[in-house]
Amino acid sequence: MPARPYEYAEWKTARVNLNYHVELDHHNYSVSFRLLHEKLDARLTATMVEVFFKHERVACHARSWAAHKYTTLKEHMPPEHQKHLEWTPRA
Repeated sequence: MPARPYEYAEWKTARVNLNYHVELDHHNYSVSFRLLHEKLDARLTATMVEVFFKHERVACHARSWAAHKYTTLKEHMPPEHQKHLEWTPRA
């Protein structure tokens, strides 16, 4: 018997948008900003999304079923966008 039960997966292709996300099943998942405009492969299961560039995994996210929303990892953002996350308005 296998160590893990069989898990159904679908493979899709997607191009990285200007906002360093790929759209898969109506949800947007981040990848490194260095991959802008690249065509990537994605493996989707019921619980996970893995994104590959030239057969190397470049991102892994928990699967979200929320349509038209974003799942973003800070390390995928360009440095200037990361700094924006730390900004707080002055009182």
